[in-house]
Amino acid sequence: MTTRTKQDDIWRAKAAAWVHDPGEKQLVLFARSHEGGTVKRLQDLLLGGEDSSLKDVRKTADHWSSAADRPQLPKDADARVIFRKKPVLIHPLSGIEYELASFSDIDFDQTEERSFAAAQELTETAAGKVLPETADELRRALLALWRFLPDKARAPEGLGELWRLLPADSRTPDH
Repeated sequence: MTTRTKQDDIWRAKAAAWVHDPGEKQLVLFARSHEGGTVKRLQDLLLGGEDSSLKDVRKTADHWSSAADRPQLPKDADARVIFRKKPVLIHPLSGIEYELASFSDIDFDQTEERSFAAAQELTETAAGKVLPETADELRRALLALWRFLPDKARAPEGLGELWRLLPADSRTPDH
């Protein structure tokens, strides 16, 4: 059994935080869990499964990133936006809203499968194997995913170029 180094822990924490919100999150949010499908498969791919020691790190990273990008609303405010049912893109400078057709008919399984297949291919190419084992292999895989996955993952049927424009957070679709 190999002893994990501080570098291993750093890259494992980065991977755990990065895989939390997959590219298709806005298409599946409120229809089913975005954390069960692609997220679980990416954790298996990059980390060999969910690492309970990283749960707090992942949760903190998610809270910090979401707090940095959206306004804080009172707990009783209904800020729930279901992007796939009423998709609107807002230009970040002009504030012009672009209403899109509903994405309710998007095939979730196909979307998740395409995303994961692209992630798996990039990981294997960057790390030189299916499951990264060393900090260097995980670093190479994670950097390849961060840089190339948005372009490599094929858009679901009917989404076309909008795939690249999906907001990271439906509550603030202008960032």
